[in-house]
Amino acid sequence: MSNKIVLSICIPSFNRGHRAFELVESILPLLEQYKEIEVVVSDNGSEKNTDGYKKIEEICHDRIKYNRFEENQYFWGNINQVLKMASGEFALLISDEDKIVNEAVPSYIELCRNNNNVSVIRSNTERTYWRIQDGYVKKGIEAIKKFYMLNNYISGVIYNRRIVTDDVLERLYDVFNNNIAYRFYPHEVIDAYCVVNGDVISCGTRLIEEGEEEKEQDEGALPQKKSDLRDYNTYASRLQQQHGFVQVIKDLWCAGEGEKAQMFLRAITKTRFLYDITRDILNTNDEDFKNELSMLKEASMDDLKYLNLAVINNNIDMWIEFIDETMK
Repeated sequence: MSNKIVLSICIPSFNRGHRAFELVESILPLLEQYKEIEVVVSDNGSEKNTDGYKKIEEICHDRIKYNRFEENQYFWGNINQVLKMASGEFALLISDEDKIVNEAVPSYIELCRNNNNVSVIRSNTERTYWRIQDGYVKKGIEAIKKFYMLNNYISGVIYNRRIVTDDVLERLYDVFNNNIAYRFYPHEVIDAYCVVNGDVISCGTRLIEEGEEEKEQDEGALPQKKSDLRDYNTYASRLQQQHGFVQVIKDLWCAGEGEKAQMFLRAITKTRFLYDITRDILNTNDEDFKNELSMLKEASMDDLKYLNLAVINNNIDMWIEFIDETMK
């Protein structure tokens, strides 16, 4: 058995020291059994429930790393930090309210060992990704179709640190720090980089059991002021997130035109799907929902022009038709 760290279990946390400690405590048997694992915890300047973080600090183990920010760096800053702290070849993100299925870890260690060129592994979870089965897709268009924009929840996503390096994380942060999509979903912006730089694996072996969300522990995606955009489930927020992702697509330095066009398809399809969810949550009547879709259609056309891709402009009628069909 090698002593080289293969898998870093990365736990970004805020105001939930009790949950973070419970998670770390549940992982301790794995640390004793598998030398290839480490645990990384980053406390995002918590002011509540801090006793648990103190307990984590008091655990004397050379493969438990702990960071505490004195000031809140917001969700995207803490995700960035916890990944950069990982010294493993691969880094698993897990929310502090969730649990790892310990019995599944050995198979994931082997999966990481045997797939050095894969950029990201999406694991099976108890509720959110319970349908995921074993699969392998090549980087580029295929990976975009099968993985991009389908990874809302952080728990269970595993990044190859040979591909998602510190330099990459810092560049993504610098370029997109003021982007609402990056602030809400930093991992999905990392995914955009991953799908064009490495193959993607999905694994049907269940790795994560989701806990109950504590909604009051919100790190905030918009630190500059309170806004209804903080609510993911408004039409305004969905629309602004789409604009953010389109900006990511346009400014993603490593993607070709064909890949960016496919990402745009995924982005507007995802927004249209989310509008249906918002309609159910807000109980929007038919006429008002029709108006919301009309505004989304107009905004999507603006996003299409903003991208200004030759591969789209040369077949603009086809793209207009696609948007029309998507908004029905």
